[in-house]
Amino acid sequence: MPAESKMVKIGDQIINNISDNNQQISYLPQESYLPSHLKVSAIISMMCEPTYANIIKSHSLVKPHLHKKSKELSGGEIRVLEILLTVYANSKFSLLDEPFNGVAPVYKDEIKEIIQKQSETKGFIVTDHDYRNVLDITTKIILMYDGGTKVMEDADELTKWGYLSG
Repeated sequence: MPAESKMVKIGDQIINNISDNNQQISYLPQESYLPSHLKVSAIISMMCEPTYANIIKSHSLVKPHLHKKSKELSGGEIRVLEILLTVYANSKFSLLDEPFNGVAPVYKDEIKEIIQKQSETKGFIVTDHDYRNVLDITTKIILMYDGGTKVMEDADELTKWGYLSG
């Protein structure tokens, strides 16, 4: 079902396209978006404020790759970097589309901790079929169902609405 309109409203501000964003929303798409010809350190510096860039550059999952070009990283390493860039972006909200896809299981808990810590100062919308990891960090469950949304009181309602088998 096609959307009637493509915009986001935050308070009284309507965002029709990315140029209207004004640091309201950072977005992690499903597909990789990093320029392959740049070194990881340059990408981080280009995409983040210095404070957050330093946090990402010193992160144990990123630090060994700072002098590599992004095309030299594995798919999972790229995904972790993209997640960190989005989570630490200077925005009021971060929309994470399938963030756990391609991420090694040993890193998922660390990423969930980072998201939970950052959620103290910004909002997160996480869409992922890996619902167990999403449920670990969620404060509100909203099911997209039949062209609309339904707020779930708890994870058991996902079975009631047919998202999970009982």
